[in-house]
Amino acid sequence: MNLEEGEHIINITPTNEGDAIGIISTDGNMVLFKEENLRPMGKTSGGVKGIELKDDDQVAGMFRYRNEEFILVYSNNAAKLLNIDDLKFHRR
Repeated sequence: MNLEEGEHIINITPTNEGDAIGIISTDGNMVLFKEENLRPMGKTSGGVKGIELKDDDQVAGMFRYRNEEFILVYSNNAAKLLNIDDLKFHRR
């Protein structure tokens, strides 16, 4: 995969039809989108942008979401169980 200077792969997750992809940032922002919104690409492509970040923010992780009731967000020293109904969704 072609990566720009300073970019690196942090996770690879297989998906199935109907799954969603979640990306969370170090500032606590999260995006959740359907797997079907991504198009297959070759191994030498640059990929697609999954989340818009501010200059001082970074991607902290990604996950596959399968319509579960809760999402567990964790780090080395803390964890939080989020009810999907409590999240605010911004539609584009």
